[in-house]
Amino acid sequence: MGTARLLPARALLTPRMRWRNRRRVRQGVSGRSYSFNLRLPGQYYDTETGLAQNYMRDYDSATGRYVESDPIGLDGGSYSTYNYVSNNPIQFADLLGLCRVELRFKPAGMAWRLNKWHAYIVTSDSFGPHYYFRGGPSGQMNWLSIYGDIVTKHGPYLPGTPDWGRGAPSITISDDGQPCDCTNQKLGNIADAIQNAKFTYIAAIQNSNSAAYTMLNKAGFVLPRDLPVSAPGWGRSLDY
Repeated sequence: MGTARLLPARALLTPRMRWRNRRRVRQGVSGRSYSFNLRLPGQYYDTETGLAQNYMRDYDSATGRYVESDPIGLDGGSYSTYNYVSNNPIQFADLLGLCRVELRFKPAGMAWRLNKWHAYIVTSDSFGPHYYFRGGPSGQMNWLSIYGDIVTKHGPYLPGTPDWGRGAPSITISDDGQPCDCTNQKLGNIADAIQNAKFTYIAAIQNSNSAAYTMLNKAGFVLPRDLPVSAPGWGRSLDY
């Protein structure tokens, strides 16, 4: 085994040595150097791979993309499974891949011919399944409506559940870096209260969009006045 060679302290701070080590070195007031490995929110730089660890996946700052595909596919809320917070890190953050609340849309049954859309809610974080919250008609006709009452459903967002699949377009309501447990509980309680109140489903006036609006509004979220699609009933609060 060869004898180790000790380098002068000044040699460790030369630009050449910094380039060889491929580390971002900062010069302190004391004259000593240190590595600053924090990157975008929730990321820590790995000097061995040159990537930023973001809990579940690794981020490549050279391309602005994750090197691994999102394990939930396009249901993460982006058009690409390699994007970091929908390619908008200035507006959004993903501290640990935690809670994101989205208002999603899909064509409203036969009303799609009239360009009318149905709204539903999806929450997502990295520590559990995604959850969905939605309203719709019971289908049991009453004396006020052929559609019956408004019924709500919520639970893990999995293949086969109502509204499964990515809607187009969608709106990010919140992305605050907190776990979804509290948000899911609030939205679930409001959904149950709406169903127990037995509101009559009236097409274009009081419907699934009204249910989604009420859930988000009473949960304390700031909601957009204008939507990217035509969603009749949005903005009508169901006062249970």
